[in-house]
Amino acid sequence: MKIEIKDLKDLATRAILKTGNIKEADIGKILDVLLFADMTGRSTQGVIKLTGSEPLQTIVATDEIEITKETPVSVQINAHGNPAPLAAHFATEKVIEKCKTSGIGIAGLNGIYSSNGAQAYYADKIARAGFVALLASRSPGAIAPYGGKEPLFGT
Repeated sequence: MKIEIKDLKDLATRAILKTGNIKEADIGKILDVLLFADMTGRSTQGVIKLTGSEPLQTIVATDEIEITKETPVSVQINAHGNPAPLAAHFATEKVIEKCKTSGIGIAGLNGIYSSNGAQAYYADKIARAGFVALLASRSPGAIAPYGGKEPLFGT
């Protein structure tokens, strides 16, 4: 099925607004990540995240995203249960700020209980600001190591 990006964005916005769990001002930041994924062929990281067993719009934050520790080159962030794409967007902006002032930027996130979507979105944003990015995230065990039977590595 093909759908215009504008129509997909409108449909996704309505789905998120319907729950009332995410501030209207934050929806665009989340949709930027999801639509980037769909438009670059990462469909498992796109608007599909609004469906399934843990849809993003059902997440209820316990508080605002908070910087819990900061140095000239690093920042530790507690997402307080906010959607991971929103927290990762916040962290990306902080990393870019750090890179601009110190030449390097490092961010750590905790308090996230959803997928942050396509990692490439954040790397692309950092690269467009003129910097190199290396990203990593947690993932539940889904793949067994060579010779193993139990899932250990995330994807």
